[in-house]
Amino acid sequence: MRYLTFVDESELKATTAVLIKTSYFNKEELISHYINPLEELGISKDSIIAFDLLYENNKITASKAKKYLEGLLRALTKLGVSNILVCDATYFKVLTGLNKADSHIGYINPCKIRGFEHFNVCYALNYAVFLRNPNQVSRLDLALKTLA
Repeated sequence: MRYLTFVDESELKATTAVLIKTSYFNKEELISHYINPLEELGISKDSIIAFDLLYENNKITASKAKKYLEGLLRALTKLGVSNILVCDATYFKVLTGLNKADSHIGYINPCKIRGFEHFNVCYALNYAVFLRNPNQVSRLDLALKTLA
């Protein structure tokens, strides 16, 4: 489990976590697509931490995702995080118990994993979508505004 902070760790007051697939776990891209826009919406970068999401050979099963999330959610609880921006449909579905992700952009959903119901979960597109379809930017904007 890797993480990134966007301020010196001694200044971190994490309340929001951004979760994204390891292959897109790039600090500059995260800053450009998530951190800077969230700051413009009033969420300070000292309150944001990013974690990568486990994938094996570019695949993840729901059961493996749930097992990985249980460890990650324990860590997020210890940090004081209450809001999760998840940029992956499979992990969003596991976190929320919902069958679809795209139709839930613009909504905050409770975490359905037992013991972690205190987390608010917001689905956002992975920035890689914009490489193929730049018209999707408005959907990311909606998710970020919802989180803020």
